[in-house]
Amino acid sequence: MKDPPIWDAVWDRVKLSLEEMAGAVKEVLPVVGCRISRTRSDTFPFDAAASFSRTGASDVEDAVVTVSGKAQGEQLHMSADVARGDGIILVDGPIVDVTAHAKADLGRDLESWLIDIRIFLLQEAVQCLVCELR
Repeated sequence: MKDPPIWDAVWDRVKLSLEEMAGAVKEVLPVVGCRISRTRSDTFPFDAAASFSRTGASDVEDAVVTVSGKAQGEQLHMSADVARGDGIILVDGPIVDVTAHAKADLGRDLESWLIDIRIFLLQEAVQCLVCELR
């Protein structure tokens, strides 16, 4: 089943921001490894993650950044956070609730949130990750 166009558009933007965030972390901590992925389910039609390993090992998750869209009736609850590998949340990112639809048009609320997510990932998340992964 193909994703609705809105999730392709969100993924393109979020993936680019996650890649830039990972690059900023690697500038400070070159040995750190990062794996970026995207999943979906009925509850979370959009879920992206950047998993970090202090040693670069692909099977170890010392910290993870998630960007998620959770379906709640006709609403999507969009959120982001940085957590340790054990699931303890270190910092919460911006959130927004938007009306669920499959249009390619992101809408003003979602567009604004994507800008906020980019700023969060490139500033707060980078700082948090560098501290956590040292």
